[in-house]
Amino acid sequence: MPRPVSLILLVASLTLVGIAHLAALAPAGAPAWAPWALLTGSVAALLAVALLGAASGKGGVPRRLLLPLAFVFLLLVGGVGAGLLLPDPAPGDPLPGGLPLPAALLLYGAGLLPLLVVPLAYAWAFPAAGFAEGELERVREAAHRAAGRDPERPFGALPGEAEHR
Repeated sequence: MPRPVSLILLVASLTLVGIAHLAALAPAGAPAWAPWALLTGSVAALLAVALLGAASGKGGVPRRLLLPLAFVFLLLVGGVGAGLLLPDPAPGDPLPGGLPLPAALLLYGAGLLPLLVVPLAYAWAFPAAGFAEGELERVREAAHRAAGRDPERPFGALPGEAEHR
């Protein structure tokens, strides 16, 4: 996906958020679609920023990343949306994980699952993004030289060593 598409998605989602906020100011109160527009626009904006961050040069966003991020979109909208749709819990209702069902769906579906999916998706989409053997040491040495430090002694002289020179 090219960067301009991600930017268009970001602008469209933030426009949707703005429309939802304006709808909430209506004299008759917020329409029923306003929370859903706010939810969808907020999640889409979050993922548009993730797509922009994942874009690499002219290549754009790796196609492998689109499916996991679409899954995260569904998890977030579904997890938070469940809290909008489900009725208030009654006394005696089951407490999955010690929480009322809407809160459990919100916490686990919109909080915990994306926390597991997103890092795995990025690792899958960018298999060669890490440092190759020896590259990390080369970067450290270049950083020490740029800072004017001896690469053999990155933290400087030991205490008391400077007086003996």
